[in-house]
Amino acid sequence: MMKKTGIKPFDIKVFFGGIIITCCLVAYSAFTSVEMLKRDARHVADVYSARSEMLLNSLFHKTDVVEAIVLANNGELSQSVFENVAKFFI
Repeated sequence: MMKKTGIKPFDIKVFFGGIIITCCLVAYSAFTSVEMLKRDARHVADVYSARSEMLLNSLFHKTDVVEAIVLANNGELSQSVFENVAKFFI
């Protein structure tokens, strides 16, 4: 005697339940992966910006920078430029 094979309603529920759970796990994994990449990118940007700032500070003295700004403006330094440059020295 042959067994009756067919798709039962319970099998369909289990199948779609498995698909929904799998989709949720994939979405969660993708979200955490993107967040981890963003965090790593921010960390790398912070580290390299700090290193670049330290290198520039060691290469160029601040008075040399002000001198270059004044010379680039034909010896003139407007009040707004002076205030903007002063903000960086504080």
